[in-house]
Amino acid sequence: GAAIRKKHVTHSGLGIEMMMPEYWQEARNDKALKLFEAHSGITVEINGRRRDDMSLESWMDARLALVTQQLPGLEGVGDRHDLKGATWPTSMRAQCCEFNGRMNGDEEESHYLICCFETEKRLLVVGILAKQSVFATQRALLIWMLESVGSFELQSTRKSHATLSAPQPDTFHETRAAPSIFSISFSGRIGRARLMVYSL
Repeated sequence: GAAIRKKHVTHSGLGIEMMMPEYWQEARNDKALKLFEAHSGITVEINGRRRDDMSLESWMDARLALVTQQLPGLEGVGDRHDLKGATWPTSMRAQCCEFNGRMNGDEEESHYLICCFETEKRLLVVGILAKQSVFATQRALLIWMLESVGSFELQSTRKSHATLSAPQPDTFHETRAAPSIFSISFSGRIGRARLMVYSL
């Protein structure tokens, strides 16, 4: 990620902050955030809930069950694995799992990475969908984005963010509208993936 211009993104409704490439676009509502790169078709969608008494492992189990139910064309690639950002506090953990397969009759296989996060106050799920060939070439960038995810409530205690750009307000940065939480799709091809990511 060092060679690209970066942008700091925050979402107070989800209680998160993260980095993304400056040229990517975003759409949001008060419960969800979508980051996307139109040329390559990469889509990153983020949703969450209050942590309450649910563990990261239970949250991941529930998300993976939805993948199996909503995206039967995808098959798991390897086991779930832990992810750890260099600046994360000890209260923050994440687990990821990856899938390959053909969706909705596509000629080229897609790759789907789901990463579940546990912060001090929230549980988050980040779903990344791209054509398999695109995902392979952009893997390092996408993992860097996941490792940049942080808890927005903790930002004021972390001096390392002093050089980042000012947090973005929770308003739409694009003319296109973010979907409602029950929207089936932003666009047709990845509708079921979006439904799965947004479902609680």
